[in-house]
Amino acid sequence: VELVDRIEDKLGLITLCMTMAYKGGVNYNDTFGTTMIWDTIIYRRLFANNIVVPFVEDKHKSDYPGGFVKDPYVGIHDNVVSFDLNSLYPSIIMQYNMSPETIANGEVTQFDIESVLTKTARPDNRDKALAANGQYFRTDRPGIIPFIIDEMYKERVGIKQEMITAQKEKEKINKEDKQEMYRIERDIAIAENRQMSIKILLNSLYGAMGNRYFRITLTGQLTIRWAEVALNQYLNKALKNEKFKDYIIAIDTDSLYVSLDDVVQRFKPNNPIDFMDKLSQEALEPALESAYADLYGMLGGVDNRMVMKREAIADRALWTAKKRYIMNVHDNEGVRYTEPKLKIMGIEAIKSSTPAPCRKALKDIFNVIMKEDERSVQAAIEQFKNYFKTLDPDQIAFPRGVTQVKKWQDRNTLYKKGTPIHVRGSILYNKLVEDMDLKKKYELINNGEKIKFLYLRQPNSLHENVISFPSYLPEEFGLRKYIDHELQFQKTFLD
Repeated sequence: VELVDRIEDKLGLITLCMTMAYKGGVNYNDTFGTTMIWDTIIYRRLFANNIVVPFVEDKHKSDYPGGFVKDPYVGIHDNVVSFDLNSLYPSIIMQYNMSPETIANGEVTQFDIESVLTKTARPDNRDKALAANGQYFRTDRPGIIPFIIDEMYKERVGIKQEMITAQKEKEKINKEDKQEMYRIERDIAIAENRQMSIKILLNSLYGAMGNRYFRITLTGQLTIRWAEVALNQYLNKALKNEKFKDYIIAIDTDSLYVSLDDVVQRFKPNNPIDFMDKLSQEALEPALESAYADLYGMLGGVDNRMVMKREAIADRALWTAKKRYIMNVHDNEGVRYTEPKLKIMGIEAIKSSTPAPCRKALKDIFNVIMKEDERSVQAAIEQFKNYFKTLDPDQIAFPRGVTQVKKWQDRNTLYKKGTPIHVRGSILYNKLVEDMDLKKKYELINNGEKIKFLYLRQPNSLHENVISFPSYLPEEFGLRKYIDHELQFQKTFLD
């Protein structure tokens, strides 16, 4: 109970669940899905307006495209700014008035995103809203879904502003004043919880409405790529580049990451962070605003809901692949940090499958990578490697969940061909416990349990290259001297 209470203090998941349940008027369990909660929200709103909800009908379900994710420019980049579209999918629904009752039946046109991006074609919106899949929507009356979203969106904007104000205050107050710190952190947590519940609801509507007439992700692809084209055109023109250069390092659905290093090197400001902040506010955001006004003029809609704001400013960022990056952030949504914070996405440091000491060391090494040179990085790696070799087996082993132990067992060969390595290690552990008559001291590994596994050097007394164990590697096995520290270090940290 105490552990659950501490987890709740840290993550606020139970509070989030309850907030969403009251917001949607559903049972707590219904917050884990998407359809029931939105069905209830829409039903209650229509019922309050004396509108009868139609019976549920089975509809044809087809695949539809996802968000646009650009192949990033892998490597380290200096002076990076990220821009984020405010609630992309909800904004698309509001702008194009997307709702089942606003579909202009039979009105579908051939649509080519590339020709719109290059402005070689200007589609005819015919006083209706035209989505990127070629579907027209009526704009003469507001749809019920955009109407509900608009109310929620306005509420979230107000709450998020409260949260950002509190975060700015936190950066300024005396950190030694525990009572004041507790108050401000509580205010931030409450605001974060309230705005997150609305954000989850708004974004989950896309999944709930994913039928053949309601494909909003294709319009999302066009929307984010429109911003990419606009910023590239602006920066290439401003820097008077003779040859076109792509300044967009990466794109992920509703966010794009822009390299401003050429601009910083050109003007050499005393404070690059302040410079990039001012450049974003006074030049790049207005350029985006103008670009989205042009898109609205092409495709129509109720009103232009596309707002793209600067999010993070980083003096250095590193991409390894799509959705895998580290940023050394100095300012996030106007909150200027006294000390820069690492934003880590998709990297092993935040994965539970990485041993705990390696997770901490990875975060430490990321700080060195972000702030120092390669020689310092290599020295830090060597220092951690020496420390790694002194750790106990349970501290350097891979954490895993194990299932189907009995399925992979074999009476003749002990385990079947193709047995996953951590399951093979579990079967070997159980055999050693039984062969050494240790069942009274150690429990066997069963299906559904959390285990750890280690690579072993060969030859060894077990004649295998792996061993698993529940919490600690039994001394009686005599396997500690065979632990392959080099391979463990390579796979848990260096790779």
